[in-house]
Amino acid sequence: MERQLIIEAPGKIGYQPVELPSKLAPGMIRARSILSGISHGTEMTFFRGTTPFSGKVLDPEKRICVPRPDNSSFYPLPSGYDNVAVVEAVGDDVNGFTPGQVVWSGAPHCERFDIRAAQVRPLSDRMTPEAAVLWNLGGVAMTAVHDTRPVLGDRVAVFGLGAIGLIAVQLFKLSGAEGVYAVDPIPLRREAALKLGATAVIDPSAEDVGEAIHRVAGGQVERAVEVGGTYDALAGALRVTRPGGEVIAAGYYTGDPGALRLGEEFHHNRLTIKACMSVWGNAYRESPLWNRERAMEYFGRLVLSGRVKLGGLVTHRIPFDRAQEAFELVRDHAEDCITVCLDYREPS
Repeated sequence: MERQLIIEAPGKIGYQPVELPSKLAPGMIRARSILSGISHGTEMTFFRGTTPFSGKVLDPEKRICVPRPDNSSFYPLPSGYDNVAVVEAVGDDVNGFTPGQVVWSGAPHCERFDIRAAQVRPLSDRMTPEAAVLWNLGGVAMTAVHDTRPVLGDRVAVFGLGAIGLIAVQLFKLSGAEGVYAVDPIPLRREAALKLGATAVIDPSAEDVGEAIHRVAGGQVERAVEVGGTYDALAGALRVTRPGGEVIAAGYYTGDPGALRLGEEFHHNRLTIKACMSVWGNAYRESPLWNRERAMEYFGRLVLSGRVKLGGLVTHRIPFDRAQEAFELVRDHAEDCITVCLDYREPS
C-alpha cells in the first residue's frame, strides 16, 4: 500500500493509503517518486488556510468564481504538482518510456503512482532531480517573461525572489534587458539574485521601493513583474513603473488587498496590469507561436546549455515522512529557504 500526502486541515499534514491496481492500464505509466517540490505560492495557501477556493470554486463554463456547494468540503486535500520520479513499468500502447527512466510530471506528493503517459515528460540524463523539480516553475517564469514582452534595452523590476523570481531574473537578462532590479525582503534571496545576474537588489522592508528604483536605475522601470503573490509587492511594482508601463501580476493573491491603492501610481501613470496565467483553461498569450509545452521544453534547453542556472535554488530536501516539518519550514521560516522539496530516497 502506497501513501499520498494530504492536507487534512489548515496547518495539518497527513497521509492516505493508495492501492495501485495489480495490472497497469493501457496508456499508463507507473512511477516511484524521487523528489516533489512544495509550491510556496498556491500550495501554501492551502496549508495556511488562506485559499479563496475554500469558499468558492471557478465555474469553468461561466469563468466566474461561485460559492462552493454547501455539501462540499475543501479539506482533506491531496496536494502537489511538481514530481520527479523513476519509471517502474509502462502499460500497453505506451511508447518512448522505459523502466528506469527518470521523468517529470504534475503528480501529487506520493510514494508511487500511476499516471497517463501523455502527462509525463522524459528528462535528460544531464538534468539532476533537483533541477528537474523546478521545471514547472521555469515554465511559470517563461510565461511571465513572455507576458511582459520586454523590449531590447528595457529596465525591468522583479518582485519576489523565490525560485520563479530568480529564474525570471535570468530570463530577463537573456531577453536583452538593460537592467534587472530584484526586490525581496529576504537577504538569502537577494544574495542569490546578485549571483544570478541582477543589476541591483532592493530590500523593500528597509527603504521605499519607489525612491530606491530612482536611486539604482536612474528613474522608473518600463516593466515590472510580481511573482510573490502579495498585495504589498504588487503595490510596489506599480510604484516603480514609469507612465504607460506594464505590471505583470504572476503571483497568487489571497486575503485583504488593502495595500493596493489604485488611486495612486496606477491611476496617475496610466499603467496596465496583466494577469499571468496559462493554465486553468487560459490560452498562452503568444499562441499559436508559443504554448506552455513549448515554453517548458525551451526552458529545459536553457538549463542544459548552462544559460539558466538552477544550482542552489533547492535549499532543503526533507524526507517524505517529515512532510509536516517541511510545510512548517516554508510557512514559518521563509527567510531560510528558496525551494523546499520532499525526498523519497532512502537516507545514505
